[in-house]
Amino acid sequence: ALQEALDAVEEGKNITEQTEVDAMAKAIYEAISKLVLKDANYKKVNEAKAKVPSNLTIYTKETVNSLQEALDAVKEGKKITEQETVDGYAKAIYEAISKLVLKDATPTKQEAVTPTVKVETTNKETVKAENKKEVKKVKTGDSTNSVLYLGLFGFSLLIIYCIVMKKFIR
Repeated sequence: ALQEALDAVEEGKNITEQTEVDAMAKAIYEAISKLVLKDANYKKVNEAKAKVPSNLTIYTKETVNSLQEALDAVKEGKKITEQETVDGYAKAIYEAISKLVLKDATPTKQEAVTPTVKVETTNKETVKAENKKEVKKVKTGDSTNSVLYLGLFGFSLLIIYCIVMKKFIR
């Protein structure tokens, strides 16, 4: 209806045809007032809900409660202007799913077991790396910074070059 009202507009009318112009404007305003916003797309929310585990009894009460809060926060019937909010619902559900913790595996037990394993493997790797560094590095006992002297040498060569070029240009 709006497109029809816009297509009916005739440009180039003069002042004597103002009533026709007013009628065209009124038709456009009426068509605009009859516009209805589309519903928001809940596809991501439905996909997130489908990924919720069917057996929540194996997870801790706290993590299941936070998942349930994310699910309860979903308000159906939002319009397209609130699509970001609807997408936020899906994101909250996915985050709550990812934070589900099994009842038997409490975070403190995981933290206690995991570092022990990591420390052992990292110590072995560190020892190997240190051995390789010690083999490759030659210790001469000279602690002089050779980069400083090389830089000064290069700078003095540049000055000599400038002096020589200045003499040839004259």
